[in-house]
Amino acid sequence: MDELKPHFISAPIRLPAAGGKVFLNASHLSEHARLAVEILDEQFRPLPGRTAAECEPFRDDSAFRLPVRWRSGDVVKSAHPIRIRVNFDGRRLEDARVAVSVEALQAGAKP
Repeated sequence: MDELKPHFISAPIRLPAAGGKVFLNASHLSEHARLAVEILDEQFRPLPGRTAAECEPFRDDSAFRLPVRWRSGDVVKSAHPIRIRVNFDGRRLEDARVAVSVEALQAGAKP
């Protein structure tokens, strides 16, 4: 994790036992303003399989409720509170607008 790159980190989020999925609302993205998401533990360390390097990057101009996906899937599970870190990359970061939401999965529901 590069502390010098522009980013924001959420407040702690407690997930249900079944886990949750992360979604982004984003606008003004381009080849000059990209986003990647990672999930952090309570000590701000990336969870294995949920790092920014494993995240499918966001480059579309604008979209609502974009599912965040990593190479190993899209469901986030943790018995402890997590934080979401959104990393910005590119030359026109001042243009990007983003909001993050987490949808809790119900026990027994298929992801």
